[in-house]
Amino acid sequence: MSSDGILTRIEKLTAFCRLVFWLGTAAVTALSLLPQDALPPLPDISDKIEHAGAYAMLAVAAGPAWMRFEAHARIAVALIVLGGAIEIAQLWVPGRSAEWGDFAADILGVLAGFTAFRTRAGRAARV
Repeated sequence: MSSDGILTRIEKLTAFCRLVFWLGTAAVTALSLLPQDALPPLPDISDKIEHAGAYAMLAVAAGPAWMRFEAHARIAVALIVLGGAIEIAQLWVPGRSAEWGDFAADILGVLAGFTAFRTRAGRAARV
């Protein structure tokens, strides 16, 4: 296979991962700003696990979409700011409340997601 074919595949994968990241970010934002009674039924688990899981998935999706560490750092900060902004915005959403615990779960999710991606990517690079 020529190097052009490989580059095209990498570019397609990068574009796909970016699409997943942006769609995921839009979904997390929209669901976070819905009134409590408009939310779809969720499993009976702690909302802190939901927060951490959602932000970890966004970070994992961003990992291959932007491969440089500097980009990961900027995206991590942006996701953390988004989480904080959503918590503040929830003060005006019926049935929702702003909680420091939710914001902390968002931060932990971002850090766990990027750590998991970078650990896995580092192992793959050594193979």
